[in-house]
Amino acid sequence: MKISKNKYLATVVSLTLLFTIAVSLVTLPSAYGWNSATQAAVDAGMTWDFPGSDAYDASSTRLRLWERYEDSIPTTVFAVLSPNPVGINQLVSAVMFNPQVLNGAAFGNDLEDEYHYTLDITKPSGEEITLPPSGYFKSDSTGSTFTTFTPDEVGNWTVTVNYLGLFYRWYESSSYRNYYGVTYEPSSRTYTLVVQEEAVIREFKQVPLPTEFWMRPIEG
Repeated sequence: MKISKNKYLATVVSLTLLFTIAVSLVTLPSAYGWNSATQAAVDAGMTWDFPGSDAYDASSTRLRLWERYEDSIPTTVFAVLSPNPVGINQLVSAVMFNPQVLNGAAFGNDLEDEYHYTLDITKPSGEEITLPPSGYFKSDSTGSTFTTFTPDEVGNWTVTVNYLGLFYRWYESSSYRNYYGVTYEPSSRTYTLVVQEEAVIREFKQVPLPTEFWMRPIEG
């Protein structure tokens, strides 16, 4: 009886240990599961669906972008028209840029030219033209680009720069994954270009050389 009792106790202890281990294994998160913050954000609508995404938790940066913008980041596009005013049939340069530099963009990589722009131009006569005639202008790695055109009517021209928006689809590095699934929303801004009869002469103003030594302290 004593031996049977000892066997019974040993069996109970063994089963209890096995049950405890099994429960702990069940409650541990999967090696390929998300933490609670990532899971909650995905359940709420955050885009996190790149190949192999189940193996990566969203970073604090990615979660902040979701909490603040819900994956839709507003943008503000700008253009610089020069010269303005300008003479009729003189060349005008138009620089287009979005100051929100694209995360990860660098010279020569896949993200270098992913900001896209168009120009909608209305002449004083009401004629409308779009530049480029088809497609769009691609940016450099700083998010800017430029084009030129020649106004052929005197009066006020309306020039609207359009940033076409971007869905951030890159995920190959942790830096890229910080922004994966975020959309940079399109934006537009309108300017007036004044075209006159007289040509605008650009003058270079030469700064004279100093005629004496600087005095300390030097202030600027």
